[in-house]
Amino acid sequence: MDDPGSARKILFAEDLEVLDASQNGFMSSEFKDWDTYLLDCRSKHEALRYTSMKERKDESMFKHQQTIEACKAVKASNWKLAAELYYKASEVPPSVITVEICFVMDCTGSMSQCIAACQEKVIAIADTIAEHIGRDNRIRMAFIAYRDYVDASEPLKYDSPGKRDVCHFTEDIGQLRKFVSAQKASGGGDGPEDICGGLCEASALDWEGENRHLFLIADAPCHGSKYHSMQDNFPGGDPMDLVPEIQFEHLMDSQKVSCNFLQITDSTDQMMTIINTECKRRVGQEVSVISLKDGGTALARELEEAVTSSVLQDLKMHFC
Repeated sequence: MDDPGSARKILFAEDLEVLDASQNGFMSSEFKDWDTYLLDCRSKHEALRYTSMKERKDESMFKHQQTIEACKAVKASNWKLAAELYYKASEVPPSVITVEICFVMDCTGSMSQCIAACQEKVIAIADTIAEHIGRDNRIRMAFIAYRDYVDASEPLKYDSPGKRDVCHFTEDIGQLRKFVSAQKASGGGDGPEDICGGLCEASALDWEGENRHLFLIADAPCHGSKYHSMQDNFPGGDPMDLVPEIQFEHLMDSQKVSCNFLQITDSTDQMMTIINTECKRRVGQEVSVISLKDGGTALARELEEAVTSSVLQDLKMHFC
């Protein structure tokens, strides 16, 4: 028998182990010498490697093409198709996308028109988003109605119904619509309102979705004379020592919530300048300010467009 030592030079030691080029393997083969046997093993091994490389190339090209198609779908705002293609390309099994939208609304006496607009459009907003992301995915909505403290006397008393009203996250959008419909515009003695209390309730919600959105809707600033030039029962700031810029910072940075302010009047300009200056300095993010100042009969349409476009734009960034 030929000395197998010369044949070992053909393959690395690990190749020999993989191919089981052993005495028994050689003896059971049809070859009469080690060199020929090992050359045949190497030939088969190289053929397998070539096949494997070709399969990997084909797989890579498939993923590449799926990614291109997914980008086209994103550009066309076809989120359902984009998600399917994205998961095919990344070999991640499709999962349910959960979009969460929380409305934090001033429900004092001057806000009746906004309450009616939200009541009218909340189902349309959910339907529009569902059309884009696919109805197999989840949309959860919450609504927080805040008003204000009656005055600065102790103990503090809250406007009717005596506390902030909260509808926690629900997928039953009809239920949320009924909750909004039950809200009555009332209270609000001085100029500023309990924005900080509304944000406090929002932060306490059970946020769990991949896409989280908060929409603060107000026509008056928070308490604290540094935020406005109005008569204020609490000029030193929120009576519970809450600070809006810190609250937004926590929502955006710690709870990963995309925060938006739907602005109705100029009286909130000073407040939003302070909030966004501080948030940008501390966490590099800002609250997106969207104007609803046209108001009137266009208010409901403006609210719907503002919410849906903001959510869909965030989804686009998520897929990219």
